[in-house]
Amino acid sequence: MKTDADRISNKTLLDNHEFAEEISGFKPYIYQMRKTKNGRCYFLRNNLCTIYKIRPLICRFYPFQLKNLGNNRYSFSYTNSCPGIGKGAQHKKVFFESLFSKFMNAMEENTEEHIC
Repeated sequence: MKTDADRISNKTLLDNHEFAEEISGFKPYIYQMRKTKNGRCYFLRNNLCTIYKIRPLICRFYPFQLKNLGNNRYSFSYTNSCPGIGKGAQHKKVFFESLFSKFMNAMEENTEEHIC
């Protein structure tokens, strides 16, 4: 989202285009993170996220995805590519409610940006 890219840019003092590239057809996302030559995230160093506290919403969701089922209905799913799936404690309902709330807040911010 533009708000994610702008927030990261403000904190890292990098231009959005240094770490992200514009995409279309994935609203509300208008940027995707650039990858290094070996296909890893621009901000991943020694298997650690260097912007963890300000990471974009899509990273906060990983390995979960929110699917829009229509009629204001949504469903969470997950990707099996995450090595942590099936390990550790299961997330409680409150975890997913918090993620969904972050999504809704980001959607509102993104909508307000396009109105101005």
